[in-house]
Amino acid sequence: MGLSPERPAAVYAMHHPGFGAVQVGVCSEPRQRRIRQHERHGWTLLADLAVPTARDGEAIERAVLDTCALRVWDAVGFGAFTIEGLPGHGTFGGCSHCRTPRAKPHLRIVQTSFLTAEQMPQRGYTETFDARLVSPGRIQLALYFAEAAHRSLRYPDRDDDLNPFDVRRDQVARAVERDRWSRPIRC
Repeated sequence: MGLSPERPAAVYAMHHPGFGAVQVGVCSEPRQRRIRQHERHGWTLLADLAVPTARDGEAIERAVLDTCALRVWDAVGFGAFTIEGLPGHGTFGGCSHCRTPRAKPHLRIVQTSFLTAEQMPQRGYTETFDARLVSPGRIQLALYFAEAAHRSLRYPDRDDDLNPFDVRRDQVARAVERDRWSRPIRC
């Protein structure tokens, strides 16, 4: 992804009516550049949320992807997924004669993307879903709920009545600003 983990970021959800697809992603601030990139290719913005760090954004994105993947799993079953670690499905190796796994594999469900790299030249195709199975409203709600759950887990209430999420975002912004002015200017 190429994001600095401790820099401010944003999580967004988009919809492409022509492809019948929805997508969730994380981008660095300012997020307008990445969103405009998608909009030039026919995507419409459903929601975007600022998060204190890219690490927070990635956690929220993963929660949304998992929620949507479970929705697809319920709708179409096993066919939309591969299971890494299961012989014949993933990259886990086994015996060359009988293909039995040599050790107990760690199983992980991996959603196969709905769109291809050719359909999304601006990248992000691996986070796409069929809009018939995961509606634009559903991915938007999944994003809001994942952000709220992450916020309550990572940034509990403070005694001084300040919003801990905003406090962390302000700390990161000050650090970024401090770094910007401490670097030598190159011509």
